[in-house]
Amino acid sequence: MSSIRVRTRADKSTYTQVCFRHNGTQTSESFDDHEAGLRWQTLLDKVGPEAALTVLRAQVGVKAEDIPTLEEWLLTYISSRTKADLGTLDRYRAMVRNDFEADLLALPLTALTDTRVGEWVQAQKARGSAGKTIANKHGFLSGALKVAARKKLILANPCEETQLPRSNQRRAVFLRPPEFQAILVEMPERWHAITLFLVSSGARFSEASALTVADIDHWAQTCSITKAWKDTRAKGKARWQIGYPKTEKSTRTINLAPQIFEYLDLARDPSEFLFLNTRGRNVAVGSYYHNVWKPAVARAGAKLHGKQPRVHDLRHTCASWLIAARVPLPVIQEHLGHESITTTIHTYGHLDRSAHLGAAAAISNALAGTTGQLGPIGGPSMTPQDAFAGIGDGNPRFEYAGLDTATALAQWLTDEAGVPVELEGVATGNLGRWSGVALAWQDGPTVDAMRELAAQVIGPSAACGSAADIVFYRLRTPLRLVR
Repeated sequence: MSSIRVRTRADKSTYTQVCFRHNGTQTSESFDDHEAGLRWQTLLDKVGPEAALTVLRAQVGVKAEDIPTLEEWLLTYISSRTKADLGTLDRYRAMVRNDFEADLLALPLTALTDTRVGEWVQAQKARGSAGKTIANKHGFLSGALKVAARKKLILANPCEETQLPRSNQRRAVFLRPPEFQAILVEMPERWHAITLFLVSSGARFSEASALTVADIDHWAQTCSITKAWKDTRAKGKARWQIGYPKTEKSTRTINLAPQIFEYLDLARDPSEFLFLNTRGRNVAVGSYYHNVWKPAVARAGAKLHGKQPRVHDLRHTCASWLIAARVPLPVIQEHLGHESITTTIHTYGHLDRSAHLGAAAAISNALAGTTGQLGPIGGPSMTPQDAFAGIGDGNPRFEYAGLDTATALAQWLTDEAGVPVELEGVATGNLGRWSGVALAWQDGPTVDAMRELAAQVIGPSAACGSAADIVFYRLRTPLRLVR
């Protein structure tokens, strides 16, 4: 602990001396202003000599009253956020009250170090806060300190090097078209319009439910998204009103699938909400989820293959369908209204498997010369729709989907044709430079009939050899149907 004493100079003036140990040596700092000395002693005992001396050096030529505490600066920063709605500002102030310890808030900005920020993150983790929650709080703090550094109140942002805990946030659910259809048919027909719009537009629910009839251009087949419902809560109570979308780039015009217009009632007052509930008012997300979405998902049951999608997963599903159709990521970014392409890549980039399929093809070519007859192959638990989603026409010499794809087709054909269809590997020499797989069955459908069944999930594109040898070029593994 430090000590303090008042000393007298030769000219009879007094000064305050704060004595303390630093690096094993007794030392002191002197202050002409006794109150300043007391304040610095308090800081010294709280944060230690290293941080306290850093503050003292940063204050040279600066009056103590000109350096705000962390609490003062955070509240100033919140008040300066002119683009944020009232609900967001209220949540920020609650964060300052509830998530920052009193001794941390009392620190002058110049005393806040990266070590102290790291200790605060660890304390949040110890309280049981989720990784995503901690990241949000840290992002708020970092944003405030970034502005402080820009205004020269601190030398650098102490949050820049913080290592945040990993986030175990809920993973996005991507529905295949048949899975989405399974949910849709379980809904009352009056809810089909908004549900189809959500999955085809990728709009956030707050955006879709704020649309008016005037936002739809039937002739151009476009939709202008310029507003969204915002939570402008006051005193902790939700209060919803129309505001701007989430970010500047969320204000956008998108093209709609022609089929959507069959479900939209546009012969109304242009100022009316596009989607209405049973009372003729705007659709609230809570009501839609509990009364429409959740019951439909439950009734769809096994058809969803264990998936438990949220309403927001319709937005993710839209993105996955666009990626499967080879729509470029920058276009998807604009369609979804992401502020940055980084968000699009981080959220959906893993769905684009084209480059990874090339890597698998390279390994396949290497294995082809060593494995010979592959023999019986066990199949994965995937549907053919899963296996073939996003696979386009192309030369099989340059494209590859893997044995999982062919196995899924064999399983599906077994169910549809009513006869056991077995999958076997074919030696490299049978199909030239690349390996292939064969489907075989004893009795039942002809090759042509089986080809028609297969076309239901892989498309009609095919090249026919003999009656007993059909290669589907839409597969990235050349596939022979052998009877």
